[in-house]
Amino acid sequence: MKEQYIETNTVQSEPYLAARALNLLPILYGERGKIVVKTYAYFRSVDNRIDKTTESIEEKLGFLQRQSQVIKRRPVPHPTTHESMYLNLPWDIFPEQTLKSIDTQAQILLSTFVDDVRHFGFQPRNYRETRHYNWRTLLPCLEAISLIINGKPMKVTSRFMHLLNSCNSIGSLQDFEEDVDRKLLQVPFSRDEITLIARCTNEEEKRARALEIYNSGRFEAEKARHIDTLKTHNNAFMDLDIPFWQKAVCTAYLTHRAIKKAQTHLMYPFIPPSYTPQTAWQHQD
Repeated sequence: MKEQYIETNTVQSEPYLAARALNLLPILYGERGKIVVKTYAYFRSVDNRIDKTTESIEEKLGFLQRQSQVIKRRPVPHPTTHESMYLNLPWDIFPEQTLKSIDTQAQILLSTFVDDVRHFGFQPRNYRETRHYNWRTLLPCLEAISLIINGKPMKVTSRFMHLLNSCNSIGSLQDFEEDVDRKLLQVPFSRDEITLIARCTNEEEKRARALEIYNSGRFEAEKARHIDTLKTHNNAFMDLDIPFWQKAVCTAYLTHRAIKKAQTHLMYPFIPPSYTPQTAWQHQD
């Protein structure tokens, strides 16, 4: 019979190789590896709940406030399977300071779910907002894993932060069509484009405007820019304070990812509105 940590996670069915690879951690790191897998399963359950469009924004924000209490390991009424799993993890194996750092990373990650909820309905982000969102999405995951299995933070560099931004941006481009169906824009827009989208009178107009901008050449330009960053900084893992074999595996994976993502194309059909986008979309920080 499989152990409970396998039964309560969705890692094995994940479409992403990096996520599925987490199942190796219990073999390599024992109890600490199980904690990583269970923590991933918990946050995946939160993400799946937020993706449901049947709940109101207020209901989703209330749910996330409840999860903030779970992350602080405070009891909640009628805990779900995943909440109970997270609350009952053997957190006492970590030194107090390490545990505080893990909690901080978990709260940062949770804040990205709140950000998503507030951006439902085709509310666009600018380049700076997108970049910070990308950092708050990936960095807490990697820092928490390092804290759990290595017992220390990774000591990130500026090169590594550039790499994380492009990694998550490539993922957002890959998921662009799915996100549009969820009424969510995870890709960046210029200030002028945000103003134009804000002038739309309903969600369908906002959707059409956003799709037109990215079908007018933006998708390929953003893809090329971020793939170039992946190629330039894919060895940034070598700068981190983690074991060499972890650096090598991550670097090899990113090299594979850059090659694979170069084949990603935007295929979403749409009826363009009367507006014809100009060059205002070009990258702005």
